[in-house]
Formats: sequence, C-alpha cells, structure tokens
Amino acid sequence: DCTPDRSADIARNAARKDERITVVSHPVNKGLSAARNTGIERAHGAYVWFPDPDDRYDDCLLECAKRAIDERPYDVVLFGHAEEYYAPDGSFQYAHPIELAEHRDLEQASLRAEVLDLEQATVLGYAWNKLYRLDHIRAAGLEFEDDAPLIEDIVFNVEYFETVRNAAFLPGTPYHYAKRTASNLTNKFVLRYFKLHRRRIE
Repeated sequence: DCTPDRSADIARNAARKDERITVVSHPVNKGLSAARNTGIERAHGAYVWFPDPDDRYDDCLLECAKRAIDERPYDVVLFGHAEEYYAPDGSFQYAHPIELAEHRDLEQASLRAEVLDLEQATVLGYAWNKLYRLDHIRAAGLEFEDDAPLIEDIVFNVEYFETVRNAAFLPGTPYHYAKRTASNLTNKFVLRYFKLHRRRIE
C-alpha cells in the first residue's frame, strides 16, 4: 500500500526465490481496507489471512491452522492472541493473553451462540486472528469498507459470520498483537467516533 519502508523490496526479493509468492502493490496509499480488498481480488488460495505488519506470530500458527483445515474445510478458523503493550520509547511493558477454548466442528447454531462471548473477549472484531475461506468471501460479495475507520474489521466479520456454516477454534495464543501507546490508531481522536461506535454496537 505504498509503504515508505523497504517492505516492497523485501517482498520482491522473496518472490525471486519462491515462485509461490506474488507481490501486489498500490502506486499510491489507499488505506487498510483497499489493500485488503486488493489482496482478496488477487488471491488464488483456498483461504486468506490478514496479519498486521507490526505484529508477530509463532512459527506454528499456520501449520496448526492447516492441520485443522485438513480435517475439514472450515469456513473460518480462529485463534487466540496475546496483547503486547509497548511504551512510547518502544520498550515492552506487559502482555495480556486472550486464549480460546479449543473447538472443532463448531456448527452454525453453536457458533452463533458464541458470537457475543467472542466479541466480549475482543476476539470477534479483528481480521488478523482468523483464516477466511476465499470462496465464501467472494460468494457473499464481501469487502472491507473504506470509510469505516476503527470498525472496518467488525463490520466485515459480522457480515461474514452471518453465513458461516462451521468453524474451528485453535488453542493457545500464537498471534502477538502489538499495542503501541503512542502511535496506535485507536488512541487517536476520531471526529466520527460516536457514530462509528454506535454502528459497531448495532
């Protein structure tokens, strides 16, 4: 998404060494939602995942997700995470783990009963802690909204979960969500915050 750092160069170097990698870039910065939508449009795999660029994840995350998918082609695979807080100088402060109870073959009715608990645990609203079936996204015609800062993930997920037929929850906290107290978007003043937050709740 026209990042000013060396991400595109690193990706192109990786693509030269591994034919499975395709580099797609925007000539101008279009924002998070547009970047994800471009990824959805260009993706060829069975599943898509949207890790945030300043977060980390354990080496085993995708391998564990694949084991679940090999059992059954779930519409969504969710995994827990650790919120890791960093001071303005970049030093680590503390971590808050949020772990899911392991589930397999969670059918639609059971999953719907879990949705409010997932949101209360701050798990439903993120895009980076889920693997989505690409054909399911395309069949539903879903996109991330460009004009919904702070709530684009929850809006997408509420629509996605409306038609999810089954799910798997993975144990542990393999994803490490970096919360930087000085630069996080959620710490900045957003003029439309009340309207956005009301829509999120609705």
